[in-house]
Amino acid sequence: MDCALDVRNLQDEARRSAVLRNRKNLEPIVDTILFCGRQNLALRGHRDWGRISPQEPLENDGNFRALLRLRIRAGDDVLQDHCASSAENAQYTSPTIQNELLETAVHLIRKDIVSQVCKAPCFSIICDETMDRGKRELMVITLRHVVVDCQGKAAIHEDPVCIFDALKALCSETGTQAAEQEVKLNGQNIAVLLKAKCRDLGLDVSKCVG
Repeated sequence: MDCALDVRNLQDEARRSAVLRNRKNLEPIVDTILFCGRQNLALRGHRDWGRISPQEPLENDGNFRALLRLRIRAGDDVLQDHCASSAENAQYTSPTIQNELLETAVHLIRKDIVSQVCKAPCFSIICDETMDRGKRELMVITLRHVVVDCQGKAAIHEDPVCIFDALKALCSETGTQAAEQEVKLNGQNIAVLLKAKCRDLGLDVSKCVG
């Protein structure tokens, strides 16, 4: 019996081809999302759903879809074929998929930063607060560390690694409810949050010098 005709091998080959095809379809979508992130562009517009066509819609549907449309008009045949023929539940352009791809990118970038910080002899933590549109106190944590390139040249990097709802995180960390008692973001509680985030990131706090 020819191994190439074995049902198991044919199934594996079909699955491998589908995986490669899906990855190729995802490449321009992921690239566009990362481009928006690097340029600090909002992804979504007034209507952000449905199949993407090369024609401009009547209403603004956001930078993400507009950039995909631009790529199609510029000659991206893979993206055009994907947008035209993919199943309704496999277009990979919905707001949910956009958020999941962004979360994956954040995870990979954070992992790379933490890896560099762990290799450094020491690091410092820069912490600041900001407020979102919902009037929530958000805490931003940035790591300051030295990176030495392959030529032995050292450079100081300051890389943000997380932003989170400080009050919500504190309630979760201390096991209290904001409705039960007043939870304050004083120096002691901020220190609790910093220690918890360092633990979650896998940082060696013995190397923290500031």
